[in-house]
Amino acid sequence: MVSSRYENLIYLEPLQKRWFVEGVGKYSREKGAMYLGAEFIFGYNLIIEPLYMEKSPHMHDFHEYFVFIGGNPMDIRDFGGEVDLWLGVDDEAEKITVKKTTIIHVPPGLPHCPLNFRIIHKPIIFMECMLTSNYGQIEVHPKDPSIYTRTG
Repeated sequence: MVSSRYENLIYLEPLQKRWFVEGVGKYSREKGAMYLGAEFIFGYNLIIEPLYMEKSPHMHDFHEYFVFIGGNPMDIRDFGGEVDLWLGVDDEAEKITVKKTTIIHVPPGLPHCPLNFRIIHKPIIFMECMLTSNYGQIEVHPKDPSIYTRTG
């Protein structure tokens, strides 16, 4: 890249990669404010087969946005699967099933998860946008954890 007065604002190939399961769910996360210069962390996941990504509810002290889009770059509405995400805990727990391109805002203090990419017919891109530079989870202990494994 040619030198620029704005080069301190440009990050070339800033991703770190990790595998949830060998060959499944490529995962990359930026380093947040210390790296990108803002109170922001971005996670990118390519889901190519069923994956129970997060099994326990937790919450954060920052806003988080979950972005679910189809993996076809020519048509991100071409969504080929079903993803279950739990919001709330105990009497307020509710399972949300994502079946099309969707953004879900998780405000600070809202318990969320499990997160289960239950049916995958086509690749799904899952992005996490967190308005913080310091990722951390606050544990949540539901009265009845079996609620997350019941069917129906």
